[in-house]
Amino acid sequence: MSSPFLLDAARCVRCGACVEDCVAGVLKSTPDGPIMQTPEDCMNCFHCLAVCPKAAISIHGRAPGDAPPAHPLPTPEAFARLARYRRSARVFLPNDVPPETLRRIVDTAWQAPTGVNARGLFFAVLATRTAMDRFRHNLYARLDDALSRPGKEPGEHDETLMELLADWRGGTDVIFRNAPHMVVACAGPQAFCRDADPFIALAYLELAAAAEGVGALWCGLAAMALAAADGQALLEELGVPADYTPSYAMMLGMPKYIYARGVDRGPANAVFVT
Repeated sequence: MSSPFLLDAARCVRCGACVEDCVAGVLKSTPDGPIMQTPEDCMNCFHCLAVCPKAAISIHGRAPGDAPPAHPLPTPEAFARLARYRRSARVFLPNDVPPETLRRIVDTAWQAPTGVNARGLFFAVLATRTAMDRFRHNLYARLDDALSRPGKEPGEHDETLMELLADWRGGTDVIFRNAPHMVVACAGPQAFCRDADPFIALAYLELAAAAEGVGALWCGLAAMALAAADGQALLEELGVPADYTPSYAMMLGMPKYIYARGVDRGPANAVFVT
């Protein structure tokens, strides 16, 4: 097996950072510089490329010149301000988010860490209001069929879902808040942390949306409805692989209301052990 690890020996200063930072232990220091011992065990985390102070390492076809710069990063004050400013958007404008903005938000969410860097995620993105409206109507119809099926065993959330269906029949979309877009994070069979990975990615997505001025809403009702109405089959019709399971949903759209200020919730409920 040829090694995916390439070293520019003229640049390498033998500092050992890449070897020490390789959690999989596949790199080894030699007098001529680091080498990759077991390529098959590489986690594709790219830490070696990122940590090298002299841009001497390329791996899996990626070179230092292809990597985004490390700086400038948001200041701690700027990030704290973003965290305090972000709100759950509950009223959306009807128009689509510009496609290039939506792509940037989703691509940023894709950078989120996953357990052992397994990258076992898939995003179903309803990228236009037309697509979202079609999905919205289909899911409500499937939910109606699922709840009215003869002999159906009572479910934990049936009463709530019936109320949501009644609202829909009355002209109010409580589940999706009439948002023009939705992102469903799905976990695949290779995901090592199937419960955590989708939520971490959606947390990145929400902050990316806030930075773009786009409204976002964690949508537990959509997740509940997907689970009750065989939403996996509906998502497969959209192109989600059959072995990827929907975990949670986030609504996106341009917010009708712009918040004039953030909210400080005070100091964390935490213990600091010294």
